[in-house]
Amino acid sequence: MHRSHARRLVIVLAVSACLWSTQVVYRDALAGEPSGQLAAFAKSRTWSDATGKFKIEGQLKFASADEVQLTQASGKTLKIAVEKLSTIDQQFVRLFLETEQMLGSSAGAAEDPFQVVEEATASAAPAPSAPAPSATA
Repeated sequence: MHRSHARRLVIVLAVSACLWSTQVVYRDALAGEPSGQLAAFAKSRTWSDATGKFKIEGQLKFASADEVQLTQASGKTLKIAVEKLSTIDQQFVRLFLETEQMLGSSAGAAEDPFQVVEEATASAAPAPSAPAPSATA
């Protein structure tokens, strides 16, 4: 197993354990698209409604605590309220939102680790220039 797969599996298992141990609804969770480290959540899967009567095959395009958008192979995008999804699919959405929150993927770019110690000033010495070529005829 590759390290990246193992790391992803550890993250998913850790978040799953948190979800199973609490019944928290993530109303203030981030909302977004599964990309980057969350791309595994965008793999095509079967989604079911709460009654089990309706099923579709699709990829997670967008999720929030209230709504999910799914894209079918045909390119058609559907939306459904999270509360109308099956229990398993609701848990999948909560896992995505919690993982997204943990990774901070929708919070924008990562914080720049480089800190300015001293600003450049206009009086700084100019960079040395190359000597002018000599003209020989």
